[in-house]
Amino acid sequence: MPRLFVTTNNHIFLVEYSTRRKRFSVERLWSKYSWFTGCDWDDHYIYVAARDSPHFGGKLGETIIRFDRRLRFVDVWYRSRQVLDMHQICVLDGSLWITNTYHNGFRVLNIETRVEQDYFPYNNGTVPGSFERGDRNHFNTIRTDGKQLFIIANNYVVRDGLRKRRSNSRLLIVDPEQRRITRDVAVRGKAAHDVWIEDGSFRTFDSARGVICGPDAAAYWTGEPWLRGVAITDRIMFIGKSVLATSEQRAVGNGEVCAVDRRTGRIIARAEVPGSGGIFDMLLLDERDLARFHKPAFLEPT
Repeated sequence: MPRLFVTTNNHIFLVEYSTRRKRFSVERLWSKYSWFTGCDWDDHYIYVAARDSPHFGGKLGETIIRFDRRLRFVDVWYRSRQVLDMHQICVLDGSLWITNTYHNGFRVLNIETRVEQDYFPYNNGTVPGSFERGDRNHFNTIRTDGKQLFIIANNYVVRDGLRKRRSNSRLLIVDPEQRRITRDVAVRGKAAHDVWIEDGSFRTFDSARGVICGPDAAAYWTGEPWLRGVAITDRIMFIGKSVLATSEQRAVGNGEVCAVDRRTGRIIARAEVPGSGGIFDMLLLDERDLARFHKPAFLEPT
């Protein structure tokens, strides 16, 4: 029975899927803060980005919270006034990479020493902690295969001075030690979220169109917008779906989790996630997650 840890606007959920009955069950795990965005794990904890917490009065600062192997809240582990508009996060070689979307870059935090560094892929970010918005590329996705980083530059609304324009999303492959882009690949879609590899090719969501796209094709699979959040087993792809609306309207709607048969591409089950708002991220708890480049599971199989 695959179990999913799902982050949303308003709560964190445990979503279980019965492969025999083809049915979901949904349980609310944590609700103290809001705007839970990215999640990732190491050998000890699940780390969750929480944009709005009481520690710095919401948008004056953001936090990383932790959960243990019993899925119990542990602590507010990291707080910062310099990281704004967190999206996905990624654990790699003892460091936590945090999207600093407002400043168009990433905060790299050593988990043991707490030493912090900043990385701006296009060298066009703004000073962390300032109120100068640098969100030109809207970095929202970061994943790793254990060696490289895979970053999505969403580019759906690219801020160029006071003008706004739409541009196709791009996939950046980054050397984490050298902090340099080794490949910069155009994606055949806009408003991209998430990245994984399937059949030897990169995949991502064109969230606004509700399709899976990539560098080679504009639609590998067609569903419904707004798509964000993915976890993949050998047989099933789990996809998060939110209300197609502004981000503020998505925050008060009900999201869904869908199960897609990978062989046929057919949606075989779906479940509303009550009170969730938008779905942000999800991870498989007790199976290797193909959407995380086969990263070993956080929990033992049930």
